[in-house]
Amino acid sequence: MPSNDSWTRRLLSVAAGTWPTFQPAPAAPPTIHDSFWRRLLSITAGTWPAFELNPDQYRRPGKGTSADSSEGLLDEIRRAPRERGWLVREDRLPAWDLTNAQLSGRDLTGANLVSANLTGANLTEANLNHANLVGANLTEANLYGAKLVHASLLGAKLIRADLSGADLDRANLTEANLNGAKLAWANLNHANLYGAKLIHANLYEADLNGADLNGADLEGADLLGANLTSAELGGANLRGTDLTGAALLRAHAHIADLTGAKLTNADLRNTNLTGALLTSADLTGANLTGTDLGGAKLVGATLSPLAELTDVLWSEATEWGHREHEISFRSRQTDSGQWILNPTPGRFDGALQSL
Repeated sequence: MPSNDSWTRRLLSVAAGTWPTFQPAPAAPPTIHDSFWRRLLSITAGTWPAFELNPDQYRRPGKGTSADSSEGLLDEIRRAPRERGWLVREDRLPAWDLTNAQLSGRDLTGANLVSANLTGANLTEANLNHANLVGANLTEANLYGAKLVHASLLGAKLIRADLSGADLDRANLTEANLNGAKLAWANLNHANLYGAKLIHANLYEADLNGADLNGADLEGADLLGANLTSAELGGANLRGTDLTGAALLRAHAHIADLTGAKLTNADLRNTNLTGALLTSADLTGANLTGTDLGGAKLVGATLSPLAELTDVLWSEATEWGHREHEISFRSRQTDSGQWILNPTPGRFDGALQSL
């Protein structure tokens, strides 16, 4: 590339619209629009990439870049999906390195942070509504009170991240890794957690109303007082979880593994637990009215006195252990072959077989 001044170089630069950028840059450069021909002429003139408003806008940020030291970088992140032109495709966007970045309270609404490295970043009360964090690494990040409504976190790493009190309403966390994460009081209303890993996660009093947790791994998680009303838990691993006082009304936990789970005083009204493993689970004080335990295994499980349980559905495949004889004595069979433990008079009229 020519480095010295010449009339030919000046003419090419004027044609490219980059004159006089090979001289000291003006304080306030004019707004310039990119094009293929401007790039070609600028390369010939040796002024590439001077016409760019930000010479690094097409380059991957270097390791250790922190947003608090460059407001321009934050602007780049915010504008990325709209201003990168031929780089809009997600697989061509830079994988931002924001390790330990200080982004507390920042507005990153709709930001495209695909595969970004946000390890240890401070995003306390940041606004990430509708943000794209697919494949992002948020290990040990602080997202306390952050807004992530409709955010996409598919496959993201949130290991030991602090999401206490965060708003993840309808967020997509499919197959995300949240092992050891703090989600106490978090709003996960209708969030998609299909296949997510939440081993030993803290979900104390979290709102998981209508959440999709099919196939999720919640082994050893703290769900004390959590709201799982109408949640989908099919095939989920809930071994050893603490669901004390949790609400699981109308939840679907078909073939879920609740071995050794603590369900003391849990609300399981009209919950689908068909085929579920409840071996050695503690169901003391749990409300099982209308609960379907068809094919469930309750060997070694602790239950309230059987006289206190009403309208519990079960089948021939249900395993009650040593209680089987007493439960059969207290149950009535429906015309469809299903059994009901302590049926409420009048509730199943017409469905029960005549004595």
